[in-house]
Amino acid sequence: MLSILIPTYNYNTLPLVKELKQQLDLLKVIYEIRIQDDAGQLFINENSNIIALEHCYFKRNNENLGRSRNINSLVNQSKYDFVLILDCDVFPKDADFVSKYINEISENLEFVFGGICYNENTKPKSNSILRWKYGLKREAISLDKRIQKPFRHLLTSNILINKKKLRNPLFNNSITLYGYEDLELAFWLKNQDKHVKHIDNSVYHQNLETSEKFIVKTEEALQNLKQLEQNRILPKNSTIISSTYNKLFFLESIVNKVSPFLLKNIKPNLISKNPNLFFFDLYKLLYFFSVK
Repeated sequence: MLSILIPTYNYNTLPLVKELKQQLDLLKVIYEIRIQDDAGQLFINENSNIIALEHCYFKRNNENLGRSRNINSLVNQSKYDFVLILDCDVFPKDADFVSKYINEISENLEFVFGGICYNENTKPKSNSILRWKYGLKREAISLDKRIQKPFRHLLTSNILINKKKLRNPLFNNSITLYGYEDLELAFWLKNQDKHVKHIDNSVYHQNLETSEKFIVKTEEALQNLKQLEQNRILPKNSTIISSTYNKLFFLESIVNKVSPFLLKNIKPNLISKNPNLFFFDLYKLLYFFSVK
């Protein structure tokens, strides 16, 4: 018995639901697929068609909860203990995607991450290269590398959990802004000695936002990171960015004088056809100095 939960926001999840349902029906298992739109304004008609599919449910929030609280709401609604959580903008890489997760189900299961990948052979539009390149280099981590550092290389866009063996709520409800909710959960899992298993069962990340939008979301996430560390929801030095900031804090006055000029001159590279990820890291560090 399996509950599949898909939080969505302004995205058409119908193709993903149909693919998952097809795989599940072939396996002849008891299941449900629950989709919850977080007060989005787009693809309402497409997503509403989901309720016509057997064992599939669609609900739309009246107000925006944010990703963490939206997922927590879905977990509380789920019928079954074993829960597969997928972001709305992913798609299974393999036709036996669901089967691989079904094979992982046991009473000992706590948390399984299948991985994420990007299509290396199909470049997105020139105004969306940064997100694609970042995903390829920083998120599409091989199984061998993920196993070596199971808590560091952990994203919650493709996870199977036993909800009875994890905390409720799963995500910290105080995180209402975008960014680093995955990291907070990873720290909790590590501190509680939970077993995080990595397997080779990737999903393609399909929704590649423009480089401009990705930079804005990155800035929002860094503002959130500052708040999370200040409020001790995340420990000090929880990321490379914040750790580097604390090591270079004595240079703050100098950095803040030159950062407006540097940020302005780095950004054209980031939104170009060939963005440099070193410059992106530098941009994030300089921006973090400015918000701190």
